[in-house]
Parts: sequence; structure tokens; C-alpha cells
Amino acid sequence: MVYRADDMQQDIDDACHAIEDSRAAMTEKLAILEARVRGTVEGVQSSLEEIVENVKDRVDTTVETLKRTFDVQYQVDQHPWLMLGGATLVGYLLGLALLPRLKNLKKQRLYPPLEECLPLGQRRGQASRA
Repeated sequence: MVYRADDMQQDIDDACHAIEDSRAAMTEKLAILEARVRGTVEGVQSSLEEIVENVKDRVDTTVETLKRTFDVQYQVDQHPWLMLGGATLVGYLLGLALLPRLKNLKKQRLYPPLEECLPLGQRRGQASRA
């Protein structure tokens, strides 16, 4: 089979057109892929922003709840009887814990008996020397 110059040129032109068509198809497919990737990235970005906002809101709410929980004045205003009962219970428990120590302190004499503080002539059981 003999090729002529015109046939060769025609084959070259056909190959160039095929390459251009393939290039155009690939460019179109890449543009579609790029659009999908951008859409996905934007979706992920907005989802992350929403998650961050939700976490910030929850942290703020938790902080406010903790502040109110440990605010004694607020708790007394909201639950006066419970706070009175709690204060009574704490006082009772402290009394139980400290009572043995107080009894021990009474048994120990912090000061000498009064008789030892009196001058020798005024002590009981001793005759005054005059």
C-alpha cells in the first residue's frame, strides 16, 4: 500500500483533530472535576465552621452553667430551704469532727489551777503564817 502525500497529510490532520478533541474533552472533564472538588471543599469548610460555632456555643453555655452552679447567692435565691439544710448539715458534721478535740482540750489544763496562782499564804489547806 502506497501512501500519497495528500493521504499522509489527511492522516496527520485527522490525528491533530483527534488530539484537539481529546484535549477539549479532558479540559471539560477537568473543569467539571474542579467544580466538584470546590463544591466539596466549600461544603466541608462550611460544615467545619458550623461545628466550631456549635462547640463555642456549648462551651459558653457550660461555662455559664458552672458559674451559676458555684454562685452561692444565686443558689440561695433559687433553693433557700435546700441551702439552709445543707448549712445545718455542714455545721453538724463539723461539730462531730471537732467535738472530740474540744473534749480533749477541756481535759488538758491550759492554765494551772487557781490555787497554784494564789500567794502561798492564801492557798487552801495551808495555815496562814502570820
